[in-house]
Amino acid sequence: MNRYEALNPDQPYQEAYGRKTMPGDLKYVDLSGDGYVNKVSGSTEDKTVIGCSRPDFEGGFATRLSWKGLKLSVQGTFSHGAQKIWMGEANMFNMAENQNTQSTALKRWTPENPSNKYPSIRYNFYYNDFGDNAVYDASYVKIQNINLEYSLPRHWG
Repeated sequence: MNRYEALNPDQPYQEAYGRKTMPGDLKYVDLSGDGYVNKVSGSTEDKTVIGCSRPDFEGGFATRLSWKGLKLSVQGTFSHGAQKIWMGEANMFNMAENQNTQSTALKRWTPENPSNKYPSIRYNFYYNDFGDNAVYDASYVKIQNINLEYSLPRHWG
């Protein structure tokens, strides 16, 4: 981060609402190479596409198996390659007002736990900003119908 701040000494590398980045904060990438991360609303200077909500492929399946009077049929759908943003996680660490947070907030960065996955909680620091830490794989397999039947032998009828 010192290298980036040396590129532009008049502007902190990553500043939000007059506050500089501290240990435990999310670190954004300076894509433009000008020495600071432009977080001004509407600016696309340091923003990039980090995922796509459309799947690479999707489809459905159905099968019917029979064996000695048992018949099993299964139907379902699947999707692979889509990515989704979990806004609950993206906004969880921006304490803009008193609010309940999810239990994952207990896994946030603290000086005692510097290797935790989630950033520290800051008041109004991440305001509507998010990065790839809130983007998840949305691939799924969904079984919609399962039917199991058994036919009694004919000589029992």
